Amino acid sequence: MEEDAGHHAQEFMRVLRLHSINKDEPIREWEVVRFGNGKANDEKTSCICSKIIKNIFTIKNKETNEALIIGSECIKRFDIERYRDWE
Repeated sequence: MEEDAGHHAQEFMRVLRLHSINKDEPIREWEVVRFGNGKANDEKTSCICSKIIKNIFTIKNKETNEALIIGSECIKRFDIERYRDWE
C-alpha cells in the first residue's frame, strides 16, 4: 500500500509540474477554487495522481488559469488548514 501511495505522490507532482511554470515549486502556483462530491451517475472521476476519487477539488493555476481536478488525499499537499484532516 505504501508503494501505491509513493506512486500516486510522484504522479501528482509529475502532472502538476507539467502544467506549471515553476517546475521547482509548482504547488505555489495553484489555488483551490471549488469542492464537490462525485458525479450522481456511475461515471468515475480520477485525480491527477491517477486514483479514482469521490471528493472532487478543482485547483486553478494563478498564472495560466488552467484548472485540474484532485482528490481528498492530494488536497492535503497544499497544506491548507481546513483540508488537513479531510477523509
